[in-house]
Amino acid sequence: MTKRYRAFTRLAQVYDLKGHDRFSIRMVEYTFRLLKKFHFRPERILDLCCGTGTAAVLFAEQGYEVTGLDASREMLAVAKEKAAEKKVKINLVRARLPEFNIRESRNRLRQFDLVTSYFDSLNYILKEEELLDTFRGVAEHLRPGGLFIFDMNTARALQFLWGDKIYAGIRPGIAWIWESLYFNQVRQADLRATCFVKKGKLWEMFEEIHTEKAYVNSVIKSGLRSAGFEILGFYDCFKFEKPDRKSNRIAVVARKREKP
Repeated sequence: MTKRYRAFTRLAQVYDLKGHDRFSIRMVEYTFRLLKKFHFRPERILDLCCGTGTAAVLFAEQGYEVTGLDASREMLAVAKEKAAEKKVKINLVRARLPEFNIRESRNRLRQFDLVTSYFDSLNYILKEEELLDTFRGVAEHLRPGGLFIFDMNTARALQFLWGDKIYAGIRPGIAWIWESLYFNQVRQADLRATCFVKKGKLWEMFEEIHTEKAYVNSVIKSGLRSAGFEILGFYDCFKFEKPDRKSNRIAVVARKREKP
């Protein structure tokens, strides 16, 4: 019988083996290009939904003070190991969006210069109000003038890259089958991730179910503005061009408005 787990529990141990860490590497490189474009030099970074810590470690290696936040205990455990291997210091926090509070002291939230969230993590928020609450939470943790940089899957990506598709692959020690369905009325896609992990001479099989929701650009923009942000850039991800109907992923750069 196949064992089924919550998203990002068992998958944590094979996440990087499947090559997902490469996306975070690309996003960090893209982030540095965005920071250069907007002449912004952060010192303290919060990586929301940091996963196995690839981006957080890369930032720490560049000398930034980094906090990584994730809901998955298993993903954070991998991030902790990765930071130790690279001999960098990262503050790891377990919390679930949209409710997160990272405190400097009992009465004061820690303030960051830059908040990032990569690899469509915000698409896992399935209620619009919770997405807006997350934007508000980010604003509360940013200093005035601080930046929020994140990416999200578009409805096109969920419909044509996820929807009604089956993908399979194999690498040393791991094989997987990805089966997905898209539900147009709610702009959501369900992904059943079946993995086979080699244990000695045997293979262990497990499943996780992942669900993402796509949001129209107007909802994202209005939500950011209502949370106290001004939008500096709304891009086709990895580019500096506006997204169009063929865009599978957007990247957003928003700045917390200065206090009056």
